[in-house]
Amino acid sequence: MNNIVNIFKDKIKESDIEDSIDLAYYFGEFLFYNELPFFDVSLIEEYLIERVTQKNNSFCFQEFENKGDLFLVTQPYITGGHTRLMENLSLMIDSEKHLLITRGADNFTKQRLGAYFSQINTLYRSRDEESTEYVNRLVKELVNYNRLILNIHPEDIFSVIACGIAKKLKNSLKVFFVNHADHAFTYGASVADFWFEISLYGREVDKLRNIKGEKTFIGIPINKPDSIFFDRVEYPKLDNATNFISAASYVKYKPCRKSKIFPLLYMILTEKSNSSIKIIGVNIFKNYWWWIPKLRFCKRLITYRSLPYDDYIRATSEADYYIDSYPMPGGTAFVEQFIQGIPCIGLKSDFFGYTPLECVKKKSCAEVIDMLRNPPRQDEIISIQERIFSVHGFSQVKKRFVGAIDTGEIYSNPMIEYIEDTGIRDFHKKRFTFSARSLIFLYKLDRIFFLKSLFLAKPLSIIKMSFFAVYQYVKYR
Repeated sequence: MNNIVNIFKDKIKESDIEDSIDLAYYFGEFLFYNELPFFDVSLIEEYLIERVTQKNNSFCFQEFENKGDLFLVTQPYITGGHTRLMENLSLMIDSEKHLLITRGADNFTKQRLGAYFSQINTLYRSRDEESTEYVNRLVKELVNYNRLILNIHPEDIFSVIACGIAKKLKNSLKVFFVNHADHAFTYGASVADFWFEISLYGREVDKLRNIKGEKTFIGIPINKPDSIFFDRVEYPKLDNATNFISAASYVKYKPCRKSKIFPLLYMILTEKSNSSIKIIGVNIFKNYWWWIPKLRFCKRLITYRSLPYDDYIRATSEADYYIDSYPMPGGTAFVEQFIQGIPCIGLKSDFFGYTPLECVKKKSCAEVIDMLRNPPRQDEIISIQERIFSVHGFSQVKKRFVGAIDTGEIYSNPMIEYIEDTGIRDFHKKRFTFSARSLIFLYKLDRIFFLKSLFLAKPLSIIKMSFFAVYQYVKYR
């Protein structure tokens, strides 16, 4: 692993500035896809910022506007928690705020975001545009704002370089970094004045990032009235529970070495012969790890690729228990079900400290079954609700977020007191995932590096590259 990382780093420094930026993009993509334990890229960021600044100083005499707040997002999504977190944070700022999208968004997504931002602009890189020209266009836009709230993808080195240059040109400009995927690599540590923490696991990873600015906890907000957080939740005994449900992206259920959710599902279905479990997010044709469990339990293990929203709400509301995804936890979906009154269970994951509700998770399947037989008392549930509100309550997150961006307040993570810190998980990789575009770029840049990467690549990456190369040839010949 260290060998290929070092080759990437050396090539970024040796190459022409245009290739260096593009290679840094693919390096970030490579680190994120493979979840490699290499987090400190501040020297690469600073090096590229300096090189682009030296190449182009045409901004020196430009007059800047002061438009206020700009949220910067690489690519927003309708589903998942990334864009929803950005939307909720935008609601916490009472003044006018704009949104800049740098990679792409369909009309439906932009229409939805129009409810949160008074102005939405797009600034995409054209196919034949040089990296530095694209960065320069970004800089010209960013310097016209007073505060930048970054919600960018981990590999988005273009936005990071642009932020670094914009800060050189405008000393009053402040950058706030929202790291939703805080378990993995991301660019941005060298340009952020404030780095927002959302989990204990992310807090551990942040220690390895060489963050230059301040760090403060905000948490992931759940946009519900404060009173909802304290509605009564009752855990039924196993004898009275028959309907179990879980929902997440398919990849969050994919077994990782010895960590898999199936033993827990087997035990529940075996212990309670009339029970059934619904799993939402499974493509039964592609997600082969579900084939054996499905064959074993047939109609009692019901899988859905997805459900319309109304059907999803109906299915979860009828459940006796909600099971969090595993080995990768489901984020706020887990605690949102609890707030809606659905009792929640799950296995402790290597990714920890995202919600106080993890207190109900257990280390083994047997412990989960024991809790189902001996549910938590009501006073214990109330205590958990108070902790959940302190971390996820919209008013509480708003207090921390606004305090940080307005007056520079620093907040500590309350979960330190009651969630076990198990450290950063071990990483074991023999073969790596490369995007098709990155392999084609390496082929053009350096054939020897390309061959080394090909030798380490997963077969699927090579297949995708081959198909993509043929597609590009047919389309642009």
